[in-house]
Amino acid sequence: MSTADPRILELSKKLGKRPRSVVEHIIKYGSVSTTELKDIYGYDHAPRAARDVREAGIPLVTKMVKNQTTGKKNAEYTFGDLDNLRNDILKGRKNFPIKFKKELYELHDYKCAVCNAEYSSRVLQIDHRIPFEVAGDKVDTFANNIEDYMPLCPSDNRNKSFSCESCKNWLEMHNSDICKSCYWASPENYEHISMVKEKRAELIFREEELNVYEALTEKAQLVGETVEDYIVNLIKKNK
Repeated sequence: MSTADPRILELSKKLGKRPRSVVEHIIKYGSVSTTELKDIYGYDHAPRAARDVREAGIPLVTKMVKNQTTGKKNAEYTFGDLDNLRNDILKGRKNFPIKFKKELYELHDYKCAVCNAEYSSRVLQIDHRIPFEVAGDKVDTFANNIEDYMPLCPSDNRNKSFSCESCKNWLEMHNSDICKSCYWASPENYEHISMVKEKRAELIFREEELNVYEALTEKAQLVGETVEDYIVNLIKKNK
């Protein structure tokens, strides 16, 4: 540990358990894979652990390698060029004030910005419209930039993470304008989804509507389709 770059050592002292595990493993062994993060540390969503490190200001390089035991490919993380540390995100994510959370949730009527389903304040999670890794926190207070954030349900927050983390803009380009026109930043008005030209419609079935979903599921199974494909084909037939 004492031979590691002092900048990393200083930052690692301030990290939580999950990102600190990633950093210390890389310091000791030179790299850490998604398989190791799961088998050794119990992190089923390894990219989230790597993201924690990046949010703390420590750059990581990701490459795909073949697991010698399973033969399957998995991601391997190593430190990036520390001379390119992003000074604007060295302090990591900010804690959101209670007042800010309340104003954001009320602005969206306590609904997820993606699926538009209503949730309690305990369930909703605040996320940057433009990923933290692309833009960082550009201002010192939340009072003036509430529109830069969005409330998400846990499911859509995970889906956004998976989609963004495989996007070329996230990995290489870091262009905020590309993010602004993406579904995951502006679901109400977007041009692409992670740089792929496509459109998406979210349907939520709740309470008394569940029987409608079950009926759709049964009919979809009869013709060997997913519920999503069945609905799309149903609309096409009734144009």
